[in-house]
Amino acid sequence: MEKKMFFGREVIEGKTFNALPEMGDKKYYVECKFKGVQAERADMSHTEFNRCEFEGCNFKNAKMQEAVFSNSYFSDCELRSADLTLAKLDHGRIDGCRIDDMRLAGASFESMYMTRNKGKALDVDSVRFGLGGATQTEYERHTAKLRQELSGEKQVKRVIGRHTGGRESERGR
Repeated sequence: MEKKMFFGREVIEGKTFNALPEMGDKKYYVECKFKGVQAERADMSHTEFNRCEFEGCNFKNAKMQEAVFSNSYFSDCELRSADLTLAKLDHGRIDGCRIDDMRLAGASFESMYMTRNKGKALDVDSVRFGLGGATQTEYERHTAKLRQELSGEKQVKRVIGRHTGGRESERGR
């Protein structure tokens, strides 16, 4: 059977996985479901995912550098110490996941919803947050919510302090 290709990438569409399939810069997963996949320390770098669901997966210490997750949903996943350096996550959700110690240098979050996640502070200084089509006020509110979700109270105090000339705000206390 001939492989379906999209810009030099093999398209894998509409499949459900219980084990980690082959990953890499030649793979493009569309509308796939990953259920209970054990991918601890796996290399998923440069892989693209569009409209995919990840449910109860273990991505602890997984390498996801420069991966793209568009319109994708993570539910009850282990993302502790996952390396998302330069990854792009847009128009999706990370819900009920363990997110502490994720490496996010240069990562981009565009219209991502983060709810019920657990973990300690993360360094979000080099993370780009975006909210396509939003007003400046909506963008600032969403960015503040994401920073708080990702960083915890102590990290938010530091970020707010930097933007208030070193003064701690009431909200950061």
